[in-house]
Amino acid sequence: MRKVVLHIGMHKTGSSSIQGYLYQNRDKLRDLFCYPDLGTPNHSGPLTFICSDKPEFDPQIKRMELDKKFIYKQKAYYEKLIDESLKSNFDLLILSAESLTRFTINELIEFKRYLLGYVESVEVYAYVRNPEAFMASAFQQRIKTSFQEITSQDLFPNYKARFEKFEKVFGNVNYRLFSSETLLENDVVNDFCEWINIPYTGFQRVNESLSNASVKFLYFMQKYRKSNRLSQKELTLIENAFSVFNDESFSLPTEIVEANISAMQPDIGWMQERLHNLVTVNNATIEKKSCDSFITGDKADYLMSLNTGEVEMLKHLFDNQAFSDYVRLECGLSLEKLLTLSASENFRFSTNGETPNLNPASKKKTKFLSSAHNAMNLELNSSHQFGMDYAMQLFHSNAVCTFIPKNGCSTLRLSVAIENGCINGIEQGHWIHKNNQTFKPTLKEAATAQYKFVVLRCPFRRLASVFLDKFVAKEMDAWQYRDLLKREIELDDLTFEQFVKSLSVPPMKGANIHWKPQSMFLLYQEYDDYFALEDFDKAIATLKDKINFDIVDARDLTGHGTNKFELLNDDNFSQTPAFDIATLKRQGKCPAHKVLYTDELVELVRTLYADDISLYIEKFGPEGLLFN
Repeated sequence: MRKVVLHIGMHKTGSSSIQGYLYQNRDKLRDLFCYPDLGTPNHSGPLTFICSDKPEFDPQIKRMELDKKFIYKQKAYYEKLIDESLKSNFDLLILSAESLTRFTINELIEFKRYLLGYVESVEVYAYVRNPEAFMASAFQQRIKTSFQEITSQDLFPNYKARFEKFEKVFGNVNYRLFSSETLLENDVVNDFCEWINIPYTGFQRVNESLSNASVKFLYFMQKYRKSNRLSQKELTLIENAFSVFNDESFSLPTEIVEANISAMQPDIGWMQERLHNLVTVNNATIEKKSCDSFITGDKADYLMSLNTGEVEMLKHLFDNQAFSDYVRLECGLSLEKLLTLSASENFRFSTNGETPNLNPASKKKTKFLSSAHNAMNLELNSSHQFGMDYAMQLFHSNAVCTFIPKNGCSTLRLSVAIENGCINGIEQGHWIHKNNQTFKPTLKEAATAQYKFVVLRCPFRRLASVFLDKFVAKEMDAWQYRDLLKREIELDDLTFEQFVKSLSVPPMKGANIHWKPQSMFLLYQEYDDYFALEDFDKAIATLKDKINFDIVDARDLTGHGTNKFELLNDDNFSQTPAFDIATLKRQGKCPAHKVLYTDELVELVRTLYADDISLYIEKFGPEGLLFN
């Protein structure tokens, strides 16, 4: 009888070792079981693509920042691979994916229906950790990737929420305790093979647990990291760097464990009905406590400094050049400096999760512009997400810049790419066009930025620049504009007057980022500094002074701007076709922005971009406007 075994974790129960063994032996033991080759030992990622109704909205996939077309291409690719495996000759097919526990009950129902189209039965297997062991292990895992206070209820095992839906969909779930006392020869791979009745030929399990000293150092290091995004390669680098330390394994303080377990009692009881050997510290006598805040003051001191012996042990990290280079790039400090700081008796973190203020440019509390007045889920708040899409993080100064197209946008993106160490200079500047979202901050990074700035531009000049750069040169944006008008105009014949007047017809004004109102790009209610493109020298000096940020002019890269042309100021060019202006530009001449306008067009722009004009006057006064 053909059957599928679903191994669903739980997390931190040796799943990586089980997956590694099955993947490594998939060909050698092919006659005994089929372990589909989906390009990775862990099937979590591929099955997330396959089983999600709308994979582009899955949190794990969203973090990859993939194009929607590519997401569905990947989904089809993985579906093809799993179909081929399910159609092959086997009696037992094994799928191992902890991510299945994140699926909705409807997604699991559909997944079961899909599997039963190929096999007669589906069995579900799950290892379960005691709650205190799970909490310590989960905290270790999170501390590798981001700053994590141990107050977080993310550390709860959530047994019922994790497993009950499998019982409803698949019926019986096979549970087994993950513990050194219960595993066969204290080897989870051997134990799993015996459990599902397949051969075990031996496997060198990687020890992913961290020592006390390692957790303390990583806890400290995360305060300085530039980003919460972590690739699998970087995670492996961190795990390998700390795997050499064999001192006492990390455990959470007893009072914190007890408070957490007290809060989890109903969930623990649900699991104990299914797994009788699941035990907890002081299992029956813990006093009921609030779980709102488990850590205050000196309860966190054990994480906040390293003793002399731990520092001496961690000095062996200096021998790991790859990790040293990673720390310097990620934290802006040498490994030696970071270790010295972490050992300082005078250094203490606040327990509210704030990042140390290495470059104190701002003490203002962050307030987002588009979230306070909209009760919908923030991920579905299109105005807020749009603002996030046009924000860049400067890693070493913990600053965030909102970049607005046609407001020195390419110059800012080039300068940030150089500042963040991704390119060396303008000669590699075309890199920025393939990396529009590379420096996008997370919500936490945006909220905790120490300095926030934006460059605004006179709306009259911005529209003129759009026409002279995008339309006269017939760049892609111009062709998209023509498509919006159902190709009823020829770009060579288009005049500035026609362009501006077309913006009064919805949805043209907001249809392209280069002429979309600037106020729609703003992420914050208030920035630390607003700069006018018309006085950009001030921005250059201020950014250098406040955050040591060097601006590199990108106009040689883009060819945009009028700085290299003889400006024509005598005639009015509002009705001059784009082709004729292109001819002038080839002769080294270009109409000045002012002569593109008539009085009628000035009033129309005042109406269409009233919010942008008001914002500009509020921040800089009317003097910088082309028409004030």
